[in-house]
Amino acid sequence: MSEDVASRLRELARDHSEARLTLTAYRRLRAPLLDSLSTRGSEADGPEVITQPRATVTRLTNVDQTSSAQRETLPPAPQPGPEVRPGSSRLRRAVLVATLLLFGAALGIGVWLAWGKRLGNAGGGAPMSVQGSIRETESDPLRTDIQALLDSDDWGPERLVKVNTALIEAGSERLHTAAGTEWFQRFTDAVRQRMKEQQALGVALTPDNSPLAALAVTIGIDVTSQAAAANTPAGGQLPAPRPVVTAESQHPEPAPPGPANAPTKAPEPAAAQGTATAGTSPPTAATGPVTPPTSQTTTSSAGNSSTPVAANAPPSGTTAPAQTTACRGHYCQDPLSSGEQGIRLAIIPAGTYQMGNPDVPTERPAHQVTLRQSFAISVEEVSQAEFRWYCEKTRKPCPAQPSWTGDDYPVVNVSWSDATEYARWLSQMTGKHYRLPTEAEWEYAARAGQNGLFPQGDSLNLVDAYFSDKSKLTAPAPRRQNKDFNPNRWHLYHMVGNVREWVQDSWEASFEGAPTDGSAREKIGAVQKVVRGGSYADARPKLRLTTREGVSADARDAVTGIRVVREIP
Repeated sequence: MSEDVASRLRELARDHSEARLTLTAYRRLRAPLLDSLSTRGSEADGPEVITQPRATVTRLTNVDQTSSAQRETLPPAPQPGPEVRPGSSRLRRAVLVATLLLFGAALGIGVWLAWGKRLGNAGGGAPMSVQGSIRETESDPLRTDIQALLDSDDWGPERLVKVNTALIEAGSERLHTAAGTEWFQRFTDAVRQRMKEQQALGVALTPDNSPLAALAVTIGIDVTSQAAAANTPAGGQLPAPRPVVTAESQHPEPAPPGPANAPTKAPEPAAAQGTATAGTSPPTAATGPVTPPTSQTTTSSAGNSSTPVAANAPPSGTTAPAQTTACRGHYCQDPLSSGEQGIRLAIIPAGTYQMGNPDVPTERPAHQVTLRQSFAISVEEVSQAEFRWYCEKTRKPCPAQPSWTGDDYPVVNVSWSDATEYARWLSQMTGKHYRLPTEAEWEYAARAGQNGLFPQGDSLNLVDAYFSDKSKLTAPAPRRQNKDFNPNRWHLYHMVGNVREWVQDSWEASFEGAPTDGSAREKIGAVQKVVRGGSYADARPKLRLTTREGVSADARDAVTGIRVVREIP
């Protein structure tokens, strides 16, 4: 078989396999080539003669430059006559080669089509592209609402009611369809986990008093009892009951012993302590156990006397629930009397540290402060959703928020009195004593056991605080962006930057005469109060751990928010 005929046969087979030739055209163009092979076979011993079929092949070698339509308009090739001898060795070889080429081409086409179908149907059913998946999510408002809830740390009552309403309006048939999807299963698991957390805090949730429980019922979680609500897994099998944690079974982790002038490096956060029984008190960082005071003492500049303020017991006439053990590990979260979860707090251990900065007039003299009692402080600034819940329950007008308002943004435009009233309301709703941190407590918690000017030492990184670096920022970071920032060693976010925070103290121009026990400095009739931490609108110098500013107690602005302390008896 001549090389050009074999080459032409391969080209035709390839054109057919790649769908450039129809089967009819392929057969029609192949016939004269096979015919030329048979003619050559009959003249194997004679000189090579260019016969008419050979001329036909020459005419067709330019077919690649024509369109498929032109190929199909070519005149039919002459069929081999009776003189063709199919039994000749060359003809058999040519037929075998052509058959193998056709088989290879067909196999390639089949594999290509099967692989393409597999890619298109990877998710089952009709082929789906990434853009199609995105469009599906965007066109499904129910999935959009649920995904937004899963992506947010804000599971406040309003948001839960909104999602529950959307689920009810979607109908049982839609919920049944969604129940088998991966995204809905993640949602169910998240709701179940929230219910477990509430059970751990001793909260009895029912659909009547809790939007979370109502939502759980809608998606099929059994909340007829606390145990079922908290512990029923997706398969419906109840695990073995856990032992009930009581105050007697909780043993506080002792603070490291040492004298009052121990090194300034503070210990790791102590494990949470249960509700103390009468006549007992946890050990502190002093040389031995001491009896905790029954009230917080503040030092007054007028007459230099100490004046007791509100005791740890909540105000009379409160609606607080029964005492429960609401601290686990390094965190506390007290249930509100309405059944909702309260502010998330981190436990700060007792200890001694060096407060102030000798290089700045308003921050000196640097002095040693000893806090003999552990306390808990909110992990983040109070959010707009959390403060709005307070406004709704107390029927007080909520301050207008800036244009960047959102549930998980920190609340701003609050005065010192607003912040104090919010803390008092938390005390009423939980039965615990909430208040603003003292200036000494704030700096101690912000330092988290280190002595530098900034959270991680003597330099400030963009992952340690949210502040104006190369250009001035116009809004704080919401909680959903916490994953972009490092908490400090005691699990607190945004102790510097984001929004600055009110503390309990009245403003004094220096630390001259400041108490060394961590109590607040209160001046009767003081016009200014202290804010700490700097804000998103500030540059690095204002984000030092020691930076302090005096602000009118009645001031409301877009850079000042709230962080609260909860006393641990």
